[in-house]
Amino acid sequence: MEAVKTEVYFILDKNWEKDLFSLSRKHPIWICNSKSNDVQINKSWKKNHSSFNPNKSVTSFEMNDTIENTFYNFLGIIDDHHKEGYSNILEWNKILVFGVDFKKVTKTEIEEVLGFPVTINSLDGSFEIIKEEKLI
Repeated sequence: MEAVKTEVYFILDKNWEKDLFSLSRKHPIWICNSKSNDVQINKSWKKNHSSFNPNKSVTSFEMNDTIENTFYNFLGIIDDHHKEGYSNILEWNKILVFGVDFKKVTKTEIEEVLGFPVTINSLDGSFEIIKEEKLI
């Protein structure tokens, strides 16, 4: 059975203002802890408590390093967590990144962390990492 592809939201913005719970109903979310974000994270967890689904969830993490180093460290974790065959988690085909300056990361370093080729596109206030499909 082929894995279902999904977009993962990777949020390193310490002042995320969009509705986290509504977003998590459509996509797995990884978001950094902060005073501002923790309020939304806790609300989302409380709303989700009775109907937990690992494919529609909010995972929070600490930023104990620079934004760029945290980005690279957690990118590998997100990839491991959202791989085909890992539990019942959806496989990622796109990671949308918020809160990281696109100019401070490189395609080469991202591909080193992930171990495969990707396409990277700058968006308005964010960027996306797209897993390149394997040619058979």
